Amino acid sequence: MASIGLETQDSDGQMAGDLIDQHWSVCRANLAVFDGVSASSITERIQATRRMLEAELGAMQHVMCLVRNRQNDLAPISMLPAEVLVNIFLRLPQSSESLGRSSEMRWIRAVSHVCHRWRELALQSASLWININPSLGVQWVSEMLSRSRSAPLRVTLDGSLLLGYLDAVRDNMFRTRHLQLNIMSHKSKDILYLFTMPAPMLEIIHIIGPFRDQDAHFPHRTLFSEITPKLRRVAIRNCVFSVTIPLFSGLAHLDIEIAYRHPGEEILPLGDSRETMLNRFFDCLELMPGLEFLRLIDCFGVDSTTTNLMNGRPTFQPPNLHTLIISDIQPSCIAILDHIEARNLLDLSVAWKTIVWGLNEEFDPHLLAIIAARVLTMHKRTPFQYFELHSSDCALLVTSTNGRRYGVRLQCRKFEIDCIQDICRVLPLDEITELRIEVVRQDPWPPETWLEVFGRCKQVRNLHLETPEAETICKALVPKAHADDTNKRSPLFRNLVTLRLDGPLERKVGRWIHNASSLGTVLKIHYRWLPHFLRKRKEAGMPIRTLLVSDTSLFGLPEDAWIARLQETVEGECIINRSIWGRRESSWDPSLH
Repeated sequence: MASIGLETQDSDGQMAGDLIDQHWSVCRANLAVFDGVSASSITERIQATRRMLEAELGAMQHVMCLVRNRQNDLAPISMLPAEVLVNIFLRLPQSSESLGRSSEMRWIRAVSHVCHRWRELALQSASLWININPSLGVQWVSEMLSRSRSAPLRVTLDGSLLLGYLDAVRDNMFRTRHLQLNIMSHKSKDILYLFTMPAPMLEIIHIIGPFRDQDAHFPHRTLFSEITPKLRRVAIRNCVFSVTIPLFSGLAHLDIEIAYRHPGEEILPLGDSRETMLNRFFDCLELMPGLEFLRLIDCFGVDSTTTNLMNGRPTFQPPNLHTLIISDIQPSCIAILDHIEARNLLDLSVAWKTIVWGLNEEFDPHLLAIIAARVLTMHKRTPFQYFELHSSDCALLVTSTNGRRYGVRLQCRKFEIDCIQDICRVLPLDEITELRIEVVRQDPWPPETWLEVFGRCKQVRNLHLETPEAETICKALVPKAHADDTNKRSPLFRNLVTLRLDGPLERKVGRWIHNASSLGTVLKIHYRWLPHFLRKRKEAGMPIRTLLVSDTSLFGLPEDAWIARLQETVEGECIINRSIWGRRESSWDPSLH
């Protein structure tokens, strides 16, 4: 094989030498006429000779380009069809945008400054130049509008960078499909009044208004001359507007988020009085029978007397609504949930806040009842499999065929301690197979609460604990015998096969371990009870088959004897992550199982 390689190299070298001799003989013949010219010749003759030599050199360079082009034609990537290359090109600006680099033009060099074929394909692909961003600069905005020809545009406008290209964008509004307006200053808030031309191709509009500007109203009757026949998605941030404008008719996606001026000081984003805005908003929803996505963040902030005006109103029943996200005070959440009945709902997220900032508030039993009814309806249609519990929020989810998790997410802030417990009690947890508990609180739940809340969970197979209360929970996983054998306590999670325990991670030691020693004192392993628990579980005929433990110590590594005891009580995989506080020594150690 070595001799063959040497012979090939010798053959290639001989071929290269022959080609050099051949081309040099041709060039030598062409250059022979200049042999008599030297630096001491007549100036006119020298200049004429130099021009002829430059022409000869240009011809050679042209031939070299042709040879290189032919060489590129034989490269493996040149085998790709034109439509495949164009598809790859189209993904480059999208990836730049996803990385937050929409203003960088590196993707242009990557597709148009490589070879003639790539440049021709890039210039012929109008869809490659449709993302109009103000950070590109005036010249590039004009160039991209030209290169995109008649393709639908995706335009981002920044109120602080409008000079020089606003007219060009307005002239192309007839072919704008996606429009994002960032109006973050008082000087640019009147930009909406400039968009009076029709937008027949507009499908998506995203408006970010001037933060904390009560006077930033929508131009109700002039925006796009009320001609937006294809508009389906509207997202609005921090604007005061009327929901009666035609912009909201026939939407499939509505996303409204309003920021409070100061903690506890609300604005009225819908531009109506407290007594009418909820009813007017639902009048607007009735014009969206095809609504699929609805997100309302801090939109109402009304008191309970105002929501009572909704009592006689029929419910809104959008057949296609699959996502409903609400964040507001309790009366507003109740009013919305009470008057929206979506039978095909897949994602429900509700977060309720206190009316008086900074003060705890009692949990309204009416809101609890509504949430319980909505969640039960969703559970009957598709049983939930996964439950995640945090200090002030929880999630009850199911995994779809494409791997995405969807379901119910509930959050309560600044409420009584029993709020999250009350929620857990009414949720349908009977069929969950995976449970994650990540709770760090100064007032831990007593053992009886864990038994009461999760005693229904007979099918849990995977348990993930990241909480100082892990010992309390795990003690409930083993049977407890009483003096009277008839009063044996049934253990939690009989079908449990996988247990994962995570320690304090980046949390402060004082929050994780109550009455902890000073940081300079070596702390004992806070999972010292774990081998005893595993042995009891195994003796009861319910062994743990997979054990994952991380952050087992705060100062120093876990003891070898402790690890050996764990391995003896686990029938399958036992993985211990050796780590010390503030510095991770290694990842999961597969040599320990």
